[in-house]
Amino acid sequence: MVSFTKIEKATLDPQVLEYTPIACIDCHFEGEIPMDYYLVEPPSDGSDKDYREFISALNDQLGHRSFEDILDYPTGDLISVARCPKCGSEELFYDYD
Repeated sequence: MVSFTKIEKATLDPQVLEYTPIACIDCHFEGEIPMDYYLVEPPSDGSDKDYREFISALNDQLGHRSFEDILDYPTGDLISVARCPKCGSEELFYDYD
């Protein structure tokens, strides 16, 4: 079973925080787009079945359909999720600050 543990931004390496959403592809919003970070356990094995289970859990538990991979941790994978504050879209353009 896939589990998600929220990770506070203050505990992350500043380099991790540099890759952020900068605009919404759907409504072209370009203001601050909040991101949340989660440790995903167990780590993905890379199989299609594992990925489908992960996406289903992401949607069921966090209400998101998309994510950004950040890092591999010894106990799991660190991901980020974000949604446009104006239109709610997860179709975002990411870049480095």
